[in-house]
Parts: sequence; structure tokens; C-alpha cells
Amino acid sequence: MGNSHADGDSRRYTLEELGITSSSDVYGDEHLTIDLPPNDLFGTGQAQAVFNPTSRKWELSVTANTRFTQKIDASIKWKTSAPHDPEVRSRPVKWTKILPRTEHVDRFLNDIDWDSTSVGPLATWPTSLQAHLNIVLADSQAAVIYWGDDLVALYNAEFLNLVTSRLTKSQELLGMPFRRVWPELWSDFEPMLKQIAAQGAGLDTREITLYPVVDGIPEETIWQGSFLPVRDDVGNVQGFYNRAREITKSVVAERRTKVLSAISAKPHLTGVGVFQHLVSSLNVSERDFPLSFVYSAQEDLLTGKCRLKLERGEGLPEHGHPLVPEELQLYEGHTGFVPHFRKAKSSDNVLVLQRKDGTLPEELISGFRWKGYGEPPHSLAILPLSTSDRLIALLVVGLHPRRPYDKEYEGYLNTLLRSMSATVSSALDREEARNRADRLAKQLADSEKSIREIAEYGPVGIARLSPNGYLMWGNDQFYEITGHGRRSEDHYEKSFFDLIIEEDLQTYKEAYAELHQKHKAISVTLRIKKTWRPPRSPDTTEDEDVQNVSVLSAAYPMMEGNDLKAFALSVVDVSRYKWAEQVQTRVAASAKEAKRLQENFIDIVSHEMRNPLSAITQLSDAISSSLDDFDATEQTAKDARQILETNADNANTILLCAAHQKRIIDDVLTLSKLDSMLLSITPVVVQPYEIIKGVLRMFEAEFIANDIQVHREQTADYRDSGVDWVTLDPSRLTQIFINLITNAVKFTKLENKREITIRVGASDTRPPGLAGVSWFPTNKKHKDLTRSLEWGEGKAVYICFEVIDTGRGLEQHEMTKLFGRFQQATEKTHLKYGGSGLGLFISRELTETQGGEIGVTSQPGKGTTFAFYVKGRKAEPPEHPVDGMVQSNHFAGSPRSQKKEAKDQGDTQSNDGNPGKEHLTVLLCEDNVVNSKVMKAQLQKQNCEVYVANHGIEALDLLGKSRAWKGMREETQAFSFDVILMDVEMPIMDGITCTRRIRQLEKEGKLTQRTRIIAITANARKEQLDAVIQAGCDDVLPKPFRVKECLEKIRTNLEQDRLKSVRAKLQSVTMG
Repeated sequence: MGNSHADGDSRRYTLEELGITSSSDVYGDEHLTIDLPPNDLFGTGQAQAVFNPTSRKWELSVTANTRFTQKIDASIKWKTSAPHDPEVRSRPVKWTKILPRTEHVDRFLNDIDWDSTSVGPLATWPTSLQAHLNIVLADSQAAVIYWGDDLVALYNAEFLNLVTSRLTKSQELLGMPFRRVWPELWSDFEPMLKQIAAQGAGLDTREITLYPVVDGIPEETIWQGSFLPVRDDVGNVQGFYNRAREITKSVVAERRTKVLSAISAKPHLTGVGVFQHLVSSLNVSERDFPLSFVYSAQEDLLTGKCRLKLERGEGLPEHGHPLVPEELQLYEGHTGFVPHFRKAKSSDNVLVLQRKDGTLPEELISGFRWKGYGEPPHSLAILPLSTSDRLIALLVVGLHPRRPYDKEYEGYLNTLLRSMSATVSSALDREEARNRADRLAKQLADSEKSIREIAEYGPVGIARLSPNGYLMWGNDQFYEITGHGRRSEDHYEKSFFDLIIEEDLQTYKEAYAELHQKHKAISVTLRIKKTWRPPRSPDTTEDEDVQNVSVLSAAYPMMEGNDLKAFALSVVDVSRYKWAEQVQTRVAASAKEAKRLQENFIDIVSHEMRNPLSAITQLSDAISSSLDDFDATEQTAKDARQILETNADNANTILLCAAHQKRIIDDVLTLSKLDSMLLSITPVVVQPYEIIKGVLRMFEAEFIANDIQVHREQTADYRDSGVDWVTLDPSRLTQIFINLITNAVKFTKLENKREITIRVGASDTRPPGLAGVSWFPTNKKHKDLTRSLEWGEGKAVYICFEVIDTGRGLEQHEMTKLFGRFQQATEKTHLKYGGSGLGLFISRELTETQGGEIGVTSQPGKGTTFAFYVKGRKAEPPEHPVDGMVQSNHFAGSPRSQKKEAKDQGDTQSNDGNPGKEHLTVLLCEDNVVNSKVMKAQLQKQNCEVYVANHGIEALDLLGKSRAWKGMREETQAFSFDVILMDVEMPIMDGITCTRRIRQLEKEGKLTQRTRIIAITANARKEQLDAVIQAGCDDVLPKPFRVKECLEKIRTNLEQDRLKSVRAKLQSVTMG
């Protein structure tokens, strides 16, 4: 056959093309035969060529009358078909013949569709896999091979039993990849398997924990085994051979043994220390005991009560648990653990509460901080620790949440109970021995009764210590001063060391070493853990913080020959002396600092007041000399206009200087109100966004003069929250803005980039911060003013504001000084930018008073952002909206702005000789000649007829000559006053007295008409203004003011009179 392809054709023929028949027997062995044609050599029999796989030769077989058998030496080779070739899948698999004949193997060979797995048909499995699989299936222990890139699982019956009985995996895992068999282990096993493949050496897995779910609960199982590399036919690692066995019982037993060993590890415990030790011992295995706490029991045979005291707990919340209080009465209460405690005490056996039988309600496992797995257990156990005659303690433990409670667990808890009871009993025996020693010591102390009685009445605490530091005796003052416990359990070796705070303990230990080792007397001042609250010191309005008691402690050795018998200890409470020293030091420092700040403040205010005065003086001199300059030379109309424009500019500068001085005075007055707690907050329904607009109008001239770009913005949360009308105090809000914008202008006008942005936002909750701004910390508590009825019932809202400038910015250390009284960023700030250092302090106080906070963020060279918020309430638009923008003299305005305002009011003006100016008759009461002269001239320019009185008596005389005086005939030439401008501070008769006299004359009928009185005063404190109104004035005009503002005030008051007159006429018509 080969000759026909001598040209090198590598073609191979199929069996059918060669005339070869393939068949298999019952064992799956393949047989190849060739039917031969009849031949004389074969006689009448049927001849076949049969292939012998052992010799790899063909043998002649004649079924009958065969004369001979002839061997045909032929060796046929063919190319193995692909693994999934139908011919290969149907080919008999000879190597499976040697596998064990078991039910599992039968299922392995016949029930699994290996063609659909990555391993492929059985006929294509490599020899190495066949050999290792034969070992796995014959192994008496659980074994599995993970083969191929997918690590397909091929395991024996023992492994299947483990999987189904312990890990509750499905039998369909046979032939599945490792990741599907053990998805929860892949992240841990992947690096290990890679290491085995790389090194070609096996690894042992000593403890692997798996958590099969049993009845819906994961159960802890622990496994041990090994992984060996399995190579394919060419020597590459193609899989892994794994043997595994469960070691859960041995590991759990080892953990439990460690706990029992820890319990008995400290044989010399006494008192409450044994309870601490028991709980600490359980922490050796946190997973087995995720919760543990112990109550000591003190039974009173006389009253029949049993007090339980919590000694130690693990797994309890930081601030305790309501079901685990510090103390309980065993025989009182029917909720929580108490009923179960009584049941455990009565049975004197371990009491187990379980979820599955309903004995463990949810309330008993809620709210704990579980250790171990961090999940609540399904069982709790209560162990009554007792001796033969009494209950010692009750221990509550949470059982392992992933271990079943069975007979073995029950036996372990009983062993735990016996071990703990024995440990506690032994500790109590030692406690009793110590008590006997205490009784002997007490007898010794009684022998010194006479000395003790003398010591009892002194102010000094006296005690006697044994050579090893045991407190044998102390007088009442000693216990009272030091806070040392009087109970026997409070007395132990060097117990007084525990009274001293940590900071002073080392000092006392060094002194005590001198006393104990060198027998030298010692005296040391130290602080102990007992606390006291000093009385309120004169330098503060708040209570002092609690402090540690300071004591002067002295001790000396009591010797008998060369033998040390005891130590005598005395303590004196010197807390008040130490506190007085601290207060004196603090008051002196505060007074010194206050004096320094006040001096700085006075210097700054003086500087800020004198600078404008100098400008005012020079500019006034220039104005006054302008007429002489005009007369001295011939001047044209153009020159005259230039002089007028110069004078107008000078006058505008004077107004600006005056406004600056008024700002300083206003700040001082506001500070006075804050110090006197007289600052009032008046709620008004306003629009916050419009308030900003009004404030910016006040600074319009400064913005123009300094070429500053100003932006007003709303944040998205302000628009989204639907905030429009809000109840708040617009005047105080305006005051804050004036201070912040003044600062922004001051620090921005000297920079190349000059921009100021005012942004408003809103929040339903208290803002934690704005634009990276942290609020200035404060310890003051302010009343929530928005809860009062005058604020309405709208939803509370926090209105947030930001004032952002492009000024020079601030360093971190500069920002920490802001918002303090009399404080500026640096000492040089005032010299360069001016200011009194009060503005930000006042802004902070006003903000906090309105339920808000203020803060700042800044970087040098990148500008500064001041942010604050105030609390208000949402409101409906008022029927008659009030301009929330409070009039302020902060900025006097420039002539150009004044002209613009006049132009805007042009619609109300006529084209007469005195356009838009109503004729008024005014009585001006002013004692200052200069002020009265200037005021009279300004009012006359505004079409007013002005009469001047230098004091109250002259004012009354002028009223007696007016038409308002009874008996004065109207046809006479007597005058009638529309309004009286009354200065408050005047000689002979002041304004308040004069006002009261005028109102009295009106009541008596001597004055036939009521005249409006507007008080003029430089006293702007609230109580002063209230006194003026109470005296009978209709309104108040604080100094300084402009004539325009005075006329507006007059017209407002006269308009109110006209409205009253109209209402009265309408009412009389209606009644008629």
C-alpha cells in the first residue's frame, strides 16, 4: 500500500477503505478483522485475518477445514481522530477495564457526559491521567484530581461521601471546574496551586475552614490534606491530586482545652480579680465565646435578697446594655436575664437558651457587640458558679454561632462550670484567709484607739501603713480627703498608689522608694483621682471645670531599733490653695492681656478717628478759602465752575470721612450692646436675595471708585429649596454684610484683579460647612429665637451666604486670629488697611445670636472667602411688603450717585422754582451754634422756614407765640410749626424735659394742636432711644445724618398724620 504513494504523499486511509472491520466485545475491547476471499489454501472454511494488539501482527484464522494458519506480518498506522470525532467517541475504551467495579465507578463511566467537559471523551484521556485516576478511585481515603486548565473535579466515592454528608454539595460536581466546586476557596487556593505548578512539588494544607449551610445556618468544619502536582504524558503539570480529611473535632477539642487551661493558670487570684480572670480566659477563643459577662452574687440571709453586681463583660456595647445593668436584684424583676438567672440558680446546672426551641428570645441577643464572627449566636448558656452552700456568681456566655449544640458541647459546658466553680471557690478561700489577716490588723488598730480619736477631729488625714504598703488604719479625714474605699476589698498592698493620677504617680513612686528603702521622711504635693468643682472664679461667668484634688502628702518610717514597723502617712487637702493660685495667675494674665488689647484698641480707634479729622480739617479749610481765592483774582465762569466742582469733591470726601468715623462709633456701640446683652433681634418677612441687592447699592460708589467688579449669585440648593420670603432680622443681617464687604473692599482694591462675589444658598439642616469653610468654634450657647411666635410657623431654614474676594489672601496663622475682640489678622493689617478690629468679632456675635455660625478660608495670593449662615423660617409674601434693607449711613454716597437718585425721583418733581420741595415750617432746637447754623441753612435750601431755639425754654417761648397756642387768633401773623427737631442734650432745659412739657400743654389744651417732635441725638444705644420715645417724641434721628435723611424722616411723620386725619374723617362719615 505504501508503494502507491512512493512520491511522499502522507495520506492515511480509514479502516473501511482498507477493508478492515472494527467490533468490540462485552468488556469494550476493540477487535480488527479482514474477511479473506475463498482460496484453495483455506479449503471450504471461511478465512479471516485477525489483528493481535500484543504482537502488533495479523494472524490468519480459518473457521473450518483449515489446513494451516498463516501469520501476516502487517503493521498499520492511522492518525488519531479529534477528541470529539464521532468515530473516537464510539471507539471502545480499553483502559477503563482495569478500574474498580463499583457503583461510583459505574456512574463515573456511564452517567457523566464527559464529551461536554473540557476533559473530553474517555478515549482521549492521556495515560498519566488514566493512571492517577485509577489510584484515586481505588484510594480508601477521600481523594480528588483537578485536571486541565479548568481544574475539572474527578473524585472517588469517599470524597463524594464527605462532600454530600459534611459539606452538603450536590453530586453534579463530578466533572465540574474547581471554581464551581469551591468558589469560596478559589481566591485562597489560586496562588497555592500556581506555586505547586511552578515548583513541581506538593504542599500540605494543615487547616482549612469551610462553612456548609445546615438548616439554614453555616456550620464550622475544619479540614486537613495535601496537594500534589499531576503531570501529563509529556511531563507538564496538568492537574493536582488532593487528599482531604476532616479534623474539626480535634481542633475544637484543642480550643476548648486551651480555655480550660487558661482558667486554671492563675492559682493565686482573690476577690473580684477572679471574675476578671474568668472572662479573660474565655477570650482565648473568641469564636467559641462571642459574648461573656459575669455577675458576682451577694446574698443577705436576713433580708432574703441577693444583689448581683456586674464585674466584667466582653462583647458589651461601649456605653453598656439595657439588659446588663451594673446591678440587679436576683429575686426582683420578670424581664431580661433575671428570670433565667433564678432558674439557673435553682437547678445549679448549666442553663442553655436556644433560638430553635424558643427559649432564647430576640431581645436577649439584640444590641450586643459580638466578638469572633461578629454575628449573634443561636444559643446562650448561663453557668451558676457556686460552692456547696451559696451562689458565688452567674456567668453568661454566647455559644459558637457556627457550631451545633450537641451532647459533646453539653459535656464541655459542664466541665467548664466545674472548672470555674473550683477556681472561684479557691479564690474565696484565699479571700477568707486575707479577711482573717484583716481582722488581726483591725485588732491591732483597735489598740491605738486613743490616738485615733485624737486624729479624728483634726483637718489632716492620717493613716498607718504596714512595711509592705498595706493600709492598716486611716482616720475619717484620710478617707474623706483621698476618696480611698473603706471596704476590706479596697485595702490591699500599696492600694493608695491607685488613688494618684497617672501624671503624678511616678513622682510619688520615687519619693516612696526613698521612704521605703532609705527610711527617709518624704513630703510631696500631688494630684489624686478624686475630683472637686471649684467655686465660680471672679474672672468668668461660667462654672469652673471639675478638677483633681491636690494634696500635700508627708510620710515617715516608724522604727523599733533598726527594725521597720510601719509608716505614718498624713495628707492635707490643698486644692483651694492651688486653685486660688491658678485663678490669681489667670486673672493677672487676663487683666494684662485685656489691658494690652484695650490699649491697642484705643490706639487704633484714635488713629481711625484722627485720620479722617485731619482730612476733614484740610478739606474744610480749602472750601472756606475758595471764596477768598475767587475774589483775589479775576475768574471766568469756567473757573467758577471748577471751584464749585472742587468744593463738591471736597465735600464728598468729607462725607466719606464722616461715614468712616460713624462706622467706628457704630462698632463701639454694637460692642456695648453685646457686652450688656441688650442687642435685640427683630424678625421681618423679607427676601434674602433682595437684601444683598440693597447692601450692594450702599457700596456702589466705592465699587466704582475702586474699579471692583461685583457679582450676586444664587446657589442651586437655594433655587431648588423654593426659598423666597423668609422671616429673619434684615438689619442685623445687613450689619454683618457691611462688615464683610467693607473688609473685602479694603483688601481687594489694592490688587490687580478686583472682584467680589456675594453668593446666597439655603439648607433645611444646619450646614456642616460651606465651600471648604470650617465654622469658628464657640462655647457659647444661644437661645433659638425662631421658636417664638413672632417668627411665625413656617419651616425652619438656614440661609447661607458667602463673600468671596480676590484680595491678597491670608496665612493660616492669620485666620486663627480673626473673629476675636479687638483682633486683626496681623499687627500690620491696621497700618496698611485700617479698621478697629471689631467688625469680624461683631459679625460673629450677630451670626451666632441668630442661630448661625461664621468661618473663613483663604490662601495667600488667591483671595478670601467668608461664609456664614443664619436661621430663619420660610414665610408667605406679606400683604404690604416692607423694605427689608435697613437704611444705613455706612456710605454717604458721591455727588454723582446723589444726582442719579435725584434724577430717578424726577417724576415726583414739578418744574416750579423749587421743584418737588414742599414748604415746611420747622422749629430747630439745637444748642450747638455751628450745628444749628449749618442745619438751618441746609433746610432753608430745601424750601423750609426755620426757627431756632438754643434750649428748651426758648422752644416753649416760640410755641407760645405760634398759632397753636390757645387764644392766638389765626388771622394774626403768627406762625405754625409743622415739626419740631428736638436735640436731646441741651443746657437750661434738655430735649426730653421740653418734650414732656409740650405734651403736657397739649393735654391741658393750652396747645390746640399736636405737633410732631423728632428727637436729634448722638446717643444711639437702645435704652437711650427708648427713653426718648417714652418722653413723647414721635421719632428719633441719630447723629450724624444728612439733610436729605432728615427731610425724609419729616415727610414720613407728616404723612402718618395725614393718614390718621383721613381715617378719622371716613370714620365720622360712616358713623353719621
